[in-house]
Amino acid sequence: MGTANITEWDPVAWQAVDNSGGLTVDFDPASLQLTYTPTGVTGANAVITSGTWSKFAAQQTGQSTTLGVDLTFDTTATGTPVTDRTQPIVALTLPDVSRGSAAPARRVARFSWGGFVFFGAVQTLTQTIDFFSATGIPLRASVKMTLSDVKQPDPAGARPAQAAPVPFGAAAGISAAPATATAPSGTTAAATGAPVGTTPLTLSQAGDSVQAIAARSGAGVSWKTIAAANGIDNPRLLPPGTILDPSVRTP
Repeated sequence: MGTANITEWDPVAWQAVDNSGGLTVDFDPASLQLTYTPTGVTGANAVITSGTWSKFAAQQTGQSTTLGVDLTFDTTATGTPVTDRTQPIVALTLPDVSRGSAAPARRVARFSWGGFVFFGAVQTLTQTIDFFSATGIPLRASVKMTLSDVKQPDPAGARPAQAAPVPFGAAAGISAAPATATAPSGTTAAATGAPVGTTPLTLSQAGDSVQAIAARSGAGVSWKTIAAANGIDNPRLLPPGTILDPSVRTP
């Protein structure tokens, strides 16, 4: 038996998908083909001092690597269909729906042969069945496979968690009320002296002004403070549906 092995790999947890040990090939490949391709902007134009246009060399931003390998599988000793042996490799060309994403990811494979290890997604796969039994059972197949490299995620360079949306008026030091807070239309249910951010937000009505909203909010509310804190340029005319935090109090 060969020593080359192909295992489906989890690119997020960076471990084998299961503990089956993967697929060990029947015959080791004769050779491995690695192709390195520079990546980046190509075909760009540049203006030179003479005023004419000229092409400049492509700008390189990275490099991609592909692995090409030819494998042979043979089941003449057992008489079972050779396609049963190659099916795990063919399955690597199917989308990974295990994560329930609307856009399934490509499956990743770990190819190892001795001290050589390569992680990649199947780019192309060609299976040729070239030997059958007297009853038509496929017994030998050659598989040409190309893998496009996949790198292990770098924890240090991982994208930070997305910050919560900045509430309206936060730039002025105003905190929004909890989303579950409710109030009758056109009112704020603000208690005099209530801490900032503890009263519901207010939606302006057609023809509303900051002065009118301040008046509905109760005593102790300065319409000038509300306008400044909420970034209102024209306090006399508010577009309908403008969100305000009227819980600001005059110092």
